[in-house]
Amino acid sequence: MKRLMIMTACTWTLWAGGACATKPAGQPVPAVPAAAPVAFAAATPAPGADAMTRPVMLADDMPLADMFAKKSDAAAPAAGEPALPPGHPPMGGANAAAPMGKLPADHPPMGGAKAAAPMGKLPADHPPLPAGHPPMGGARPKAAATRPAGALPTGHPNVQPKVEGSLKVRVVQGTANAPAVGAAAFTFHLFDEHGHPMSEQPLEGKLEPDGTALLTTVPVRTPVFAKVSVTYAGATFEALSDRMDPLNADAEVEVRVFETTDTLPQLAIGMRHLIVTQVPKGVRVEEILMIDNPSDRAYAGKPGPDGKKVSFSLPLPAGASNLELSAQMHDCCNAIKGDQLVSNMPLNPGETQYSFAYTVPASGGKATLGLSAPAPVNHLMLLLPDDGTTVTPSGLTSTGVRDLGKGKKRIYKAATQPAGQVASLTIEGLGQGGPGAAVARAAMGASGIAKAVAGVGLVLILVVGLVVVLIRSAKAKPAVRHA
Repeated sequence: MKRLMIMTACTWTLWAGGACATKPAGQPVPAVPAAAPVAFAAATPAPGADAMTRPVMLADDMPLADMFAKKSDAAAPAAGEPALPPGHPPMGGANAAAPMGKLPADHPPMGGAKAAAPMGKLPADHPPLPAGHPPMGGARPKAAATRPAGALPTGHPNVQPKVEGSLKVRVVQGTANAPAVGAAAFTFHLFDEHGHPMSEQPLEGKLEPDGTALLTTVPVRTPVFAKVSVTYAGATFEALSDRMDPLNADAEVEVRVFETTDTLPQLAIGMRHLIVTQVPKGVRVEEILMIDNPSDRAYAGKPGPDGKKVSFSLPLPAGASNLELSAQMHDCCNAIKGDQLVSNMPLNPGETQYSFAYTVPASGGKATLGLSAPAPVNHLMLLLPDDGTTVTPSGLTSTGVRDLGKGKKRIYKAATQPAGQVASLTIEGLGQGGPGAAVARAAMGASGIAKAVAGVGLVLILVVGLVVVLIRSAKAKPAVRHA
């Protein structure tokens, strides 16, 4: 210990700038009297000098551990040091004596009441969780650890995609002061997003007395549409649901039925628009009709040659074939017979939209479109590409060439067309690949507008006598094809 103290004193003397005597090599270290304390001091420190240069007195019999021990009263401020603010926990002192992993006795609690909450429960002062909220933190039950792989905790909202859905059917009486429909029979048929039936035969059911029915376990693993048909007052009324899929598994469909009449109302065609496109061996024609029934009853029609009632028939150009119908015109009840489009569906009160497409053959590069009016037409318009073909109109007036955004179109129209009158358009030079033919086919291909008219969301906007056809949205209903 004495050697250590001498070395320490020598070291501090050198630090302070003093001299330290050393013994010659091979000579013993001089003894230091036991009673005399070893003292060393630096030169008088300059004002502001480091405290390390202050004189230090050491006793040669002081234990080494005591040299660095902290006193229990270290919390008291040293002379000249600022005192802690009132209420501040002591620094050092009792705090230093706290066992490892625990707070000192005088330390404020961390987390308050929350820290004392039992495992699996929220603290007493925690606000209540909203209804249906999954447990938080330790509140999850131990059983959750043993739930099947992929399963959600108890109380967690379901986020798994569905493979089965439900369809609520509601049948509404559309004729004023007529009796409620009640427990009528109905059929239910599923179609895929391309309009193909998913079963050969529809399912049959019966409505509840209030005119509703709930169909469950509807398969929706792939997108489907449901067609519901109701037979009422000797006529069949139909409606198509919105798209059903794993993320939209539940849907509703409303079928409006009307009292029927065999008396032909004063029908009128508000508009008839046609779009013509070149196809191999002819032209493809897309038609949109808006028919108005001003009465409050559905016109069931007159019996046709096959015994079925015909509510509406439209003469088509000679040789028309390859008919494609929109969602509103189910091919169970609409077809080409001869050179006419015949509908066996009741014609409901108000406006009814008919959207369909057909092909007219060409002979020697020439095709003629004859347009006969089954009822007064308020507005007739025809568009075809400016593709180098020659056009001869009859009963139609040219309004020039316009660019509708996908190539230039020639436009012909008639402000009105009386019932029974025939207008026509003869197109020559088909199949010769004129300068605009390729552009026209790319812009308005054989299936492009057919897909548009097949959508329920089809909208026609008349601006300065031009027609802008807005293609259906991704959720539009498909054209329904019969098996």
